[in-house]
Amino acid sequence: MKKKILICAFMIICMAATAAMAAPKYTLKIGHESAPDSMMDHMAKTFKQYVEKESNGAIQVTIFPSNQVGDPFAVLQGMQTGVVEMGILNGGSIATVLKEFAIFSVPEILPKDFAKNKQVFAPGSLFVKKLVANSEKTGIKFLGIYVEPFFQVTANKKITKPSDFKGLKIRTMNSPIIIATYKALGANPTPVPFSEVYSGLQTHMIDAQENPMDIIYEMSYFEVQKYLMETNHSTVVNMLYISRGVFDKMPKDLQKIVVKGGEAAQDYMFSYVPKLAADSRAKLIKTGKIEIVPATPAISEAYKNASRAAKAEYMKLVGEEEGKAIFKSLEETLKSVK
Repeated sequence: MKKKILICAFMIICMAATAAMAAPKYTLKIGHESAPDSMMDHMAKTFKQYVEKESNGAIQVTIFPSNQVGDPFAVLQGMQTGVVEMGILNGGSIATVLKEFAIFSVPEILPKDFAKNKQVFAPGSLFVKKLVANSEKTGIKFLGIYVEPFFQVTANKKITKPSDFKGLKIRTMNSPIIIATYKALGANPTPVPFSEVYSGLQTHMIDAQENPMDIIYEMSYFEVQKYLMETNHSTVVNMLYISRGVFDKMPKDLQKIVVKGGEAAQDYMFSYVPKLAADSRAKLIKTGKIEIVPATPAISEAYKNASRAAKAEYMKLVGEEEGKAIFKSLEETLKSVK
């Protein structure tokens, strides 16, 4: 009887010790604005998988998609104050606060090849360091970044030469940089809420719009547009951050795992996004309702020329000195891209 009691006591102690070892020492919530299984969600899931495995359960990651912990501005503020541990922020959504990230609205500044962009945004690259420097002064730590599928133009007429833009009423986001681009092209940029784009195209309130292929397919713009021009002229980025206060309280070994987790998530996204873009393109072709028109050299050159006006707006946003320094860091980084 006494032996059984001792065995039971030993088992209880072992179970308690195991439970204590399994209990996470740190719980990290990641908030983001996109739906489950979106690009942002894939980044969050990849980070979660890496960090939980490498920390042997010492870190537990919980993902909150669809603005469950607040919109991008709330997530940013939450990380700065330590109320929210982590967040994935869209460079377009947050550009009025983290102004440097509006640079990706300037057309024709990045390679159109994802493998090359993987080098541009490689951890520790001169461009990335400069791009995130100001944001890291606000109480958040940068962990990773990826480029979304490039923007294309859809319209009910083919756009193969610069003059085809003249007078085109194209829906854009309400961004001075994007508006300046299309004014320079001779178009009539028309900011319209995202939720009204389909009806605007359907009723001919607007003639055209710009978006990545995945959005064009998901929003069924192929039903109300005849042509898709593969301009690949601009993009947006999404960034993974952690609250600096939260990160600094972690021991060095777990900090290292968190940093490596961000790099692993970034690496995965640079393989996932091109597949998503290719899959969306194939789906659009399969509808048989929209013709894909390869961009001509003349159109690419027109966007490059228009980038001067866009760049001027970017300089107004971030300041001349800061803007020049960011563009210089990009130019220097591009020199090493193979």
